[in-house]
Order: sequence, then C-alpha cells, then structure tokens
Amino acid sequence: MNESLSSLELRAFEGDIEALDEIEDRDDTLVLDWRGLEIESLEMIRDVIPGNRFSFRLTENTDSLDLQLFFDSNTSTHKYKIEPRNNLRVIIDAARLISKDFEIRVFRETLFDDTNSLLLRPVKWWCQADGKYPKQSNELFCGLLEACNGSWSLANYGVESNS
Repeated sequence: MNESLSSLELRAFEGDIEALDEIEDRDDTLVLDWRGLEIESLEMIRDVIPGNRFSFRLTENTDSLDLQLFFDSNTSTHKYKIEPRNNLRVIIDAARLISKDFEIRVFRETLFDDTNSLLLRPVKWWCQADGKYPKQSNELFCGLLEACNGSWSLANYGVESNS
C-alpha cells in the first residue's frame, strides 16, 4: 500500500468524479453493510493491510462474541453482546488498534446508505491528502466519529475522532 497519493487519487481529490467512483469500486475499498457479519468486516481489513500485520480471532458464544485483534505486536480484546451493528463496532475497535499506522474514513456520499464504502490508508497518506486538499478531503470523507454519531447510530460507543 502506497503512502503517497496515486495519479487516480490525485484526480479524485481534484474533482474527477469518475476517478472517485473508480477508487470506490476497487478491491482495496472496504464495503460495509450495517447488516453484515463481523467476520466479513475483519477479513476486509486483514486483506487490505499489507504484510499479514493484522489478524483476529472471533468466537461466537450463545449470547456474545469474543474478539481478539492482533496488529504487529499489539493485541486488543473485546466482548460484544449479540446485537445489530456489531460489524460496525469491530471496524471501530480495529481502527483504534491500527491507528498508529492506518486510518479508516467513510466515503461521505455513502454515509446514509445501507452500504458504506470506507477507505483504509496509511496515516501518512491521509496527512498528505489533508495537507494538499483539506477542503476536498473533508467534502469526500468523514471520520468514524462522524459516522458513529450520524448514520451508524452508535453515538454512545465512545469512538475518538480520527480526523
């Protein structure tokens, strides 16, 4: 995964809607349905982060899910009641764990859809995008905090802002 903006990404930030659509349709864009499964969300993150740096162990119990997340030498453990939107919660918890190196943002145009598109990129990539195209970055993407407080209806989940 490149830490610099590609020519396609530059075109998207410069207003090329077709370039933005192409980014949204790529295999390295996370596509998240609020009704989806936790394992699907975690597999998408695992598949986008290079070098086998991210892994997880998910165990489903009668009334709960146990999750262990692994990133480089860091581990976090979570327990969830079985309830809707857990696939969003695992994205948030994974984003916290990887936040030193990677950031996940939501394509703003998909924010209130049943299916959201998310872009996972290195922190340096987002710094470059925000530095060179601050207005466009804010118009095109929102952080997980905004998604939680808005369309995801998870305002009480305690996400800290990534943007």
